[in-house]
Amino acid sequence: MVEKVLSDHLAVLTFKKTDSSNQIFRVLCSSDDVFVLDMKDKHFDKEDFKIKNKIRFASAPELWKKTARFQEISLFGLLKPSQRVRFNALPLLSNDPNNAEIHYCTAGVLVTKPFQSIPVPVNCVGSSKSFTDEFKIY
Repeated sequence: MVEKVLSDHLAVLTFKKTDSSNQIFRVLCSSDDVFVLDMKDKHFDKEDFKIKNKIRFASAPELWKKTARFQEISLFGLLKPSQRVRFNALPLLSNDPNNAEIHYCTAGVLVTKPFQSIPVPVNCVGSSKSFTDEFKIY
């Protein structure tokens, strides 16, 4: 979910690990990571998405042309507080104190009109999925 747009190219997003969780995590988002897709079909079923999705990218440069920065779209015009977006997040390693309380950064944000809970078109490296508690404490 969008918390706040900071500039034409930066925003803060938030997420909870589970819907029932009270803990909110803040995520730094860059317009280089925001993919703007106009979905013609409304509301895919998650199971049918791979079959019914007609948006395909032949190469990475073709995908990067869909970013807000490449299209020169300001995040002020694209994102609004409380707007739902789909994104990947990676831990952001920072020094103490972290006054902004931002501990993650995006690795792909998907903005669809209307919002759809479909996969982000880029994936994080699988090995970064789980960090040990010792690593997180360090």
